[in-house]
Amino acid sequence: MLKLRRAGAGARHLRGSSLTSAPPRNRPVLRSRTLWYAIHHPGLSVHQTLPAGLRISDYVCAAGAETLLIEIGGSLRYFGGWRRLHETLEQHLDELYQHQPEVYRGSVTPSPAASTLLARCARQKVVAHSSELRSALAGITIAELPLAARLKASLQRCGLFYLRDIWRLPAAQLRLRFGRELSEYLDRLLALRPERPPRWQPPPQFSRELYPEYPLHNTAAIVHHVVSLFAEYREFLLRRHLLSAQFDLMLHLSDGQQLALPVITRYASRDTSLFLALFELALEKHTLTADVIGLTLSSISLQPYSPDQQVNGLTDMLSARLGADNVLRLQLAEEHAPEFSSATQHWHSPPSLLADTCALSYRAPAWLLRPAQRLRQLHNRPIYKSQLTLLSGPQRIETRWWAGNSIRRDYYVARNRQGSQLWIYQELGSTGDWFLHGFFC
Repeated sequence: MLKLRRAGAGARHLRGSSLTSAPPRNRPVLRSRTLWYAIHHPGLSVHQTLPAGLRISDYVCAAGAETLLIEIGGSLRYFGGWRRLHETLEQHLDELYQHQPEVYRGSVTPSPAASTLLARCARQKVVAHSSELRSALAGITIAELPLAARLKASLQRCGLFYLRDIWRLPAAQLRLRFGRELSEYLDRLLALRPERPPRWQPPPQFSRELYPEYPLHNTAAIVHHVVSLFAEYREFLLRRHLLSAQFDLMLHLSDGQQLALPVITRYASRDTSLFLALFELALEKHTLTADVIGLTLSSISLQPYSPDQQVNGLTDMLSARLGADNVLRLQLAEEHAPEFSSATQHWHSPPSLLADTCALSYRAPAWLLRPAQRLRQLHNRPIYKSQLTLLSGPQRIETRWWAGNSIRRDYYVARNRQGSQLWIYQELGSTGDWFLHGFFC
């Protein structure tokens, strides 16, 4: 059993799954003012505890990955005081933690920063007034503060190992010696600086059901009703400045069965024509065993709208029709030899960082011949449909000698009488043969 005690009393850390209020003679009197209840559970995501916080207050915050912060000052009157409020929260926390053996920790103070710090440091305390914060925080070590490691090391080198050591020093000297970061954090701990943590908002969700007047017998009828659902979905996305990366369209069949069709876009979008094309491709893969009597569209993954985000509907439709593994991208490789300087990669896999670091130092075409085509010569000059005129070069490439297939070439940009610009090279060796390796245009 965990117990929240008065600020001046030692907090007992006992095993259990609930927070119980202190005995009447020790319990601080909490009135309707700004009070922050922090609950810390190492190993459990804060998003799992958010629903419990919403049962007692509409102002809940995520103070990190494992700490829930609840403003309870405005809820005390509604619940009739601290005891009833705490019992209500305790009931929901017990339901949440029934399969969690770890102990959660909670603290209440007028400061969001102080409540969070006390809960994370396993100091279960109820502090009713900001004037009691110094004594409640005095035993916190400098190492436990959420400050930069360099700043904490500087404090410890000066012989400051607890917050009580810092309280003894003038605030102006602390700011001058250790900087603004420490000064502002101490002000937040003591509720001297106004602090309003961002209120947690549940992520937007879209869900619409449509039950036609008559059963739908064919694909055309299904698509006709799906279009109206997509129109509503697009309005929802526009109003909230969102894009859709995935949604599910559930078909309710007259025989009681349900067919779920997930629609995933490569890039988040709100293009209804793209949604419809992907839905039709997904529907083609299934055979309906009965008439459709209802449809449900539910959003799965939504993203904030970004004007810079490129929407590529073609790759989405190709992936849906051919399979994601059959849609590839070209990727640069860390090679000097042109025939080894690119490779294919699955379109849905993240691009390699080499694309930014392997820029070519010479002009090369995007279209390479594999293998290179040997050119005829006339008076030691290469010919491709007609005699070639060299426009630039040579650009020498010598590489892969360590692999046993040494490459030694001089590259040129050439043009023939037909106007084609070609990328050719001459072997550096006894033969001196010419080869066509690529086309510019």
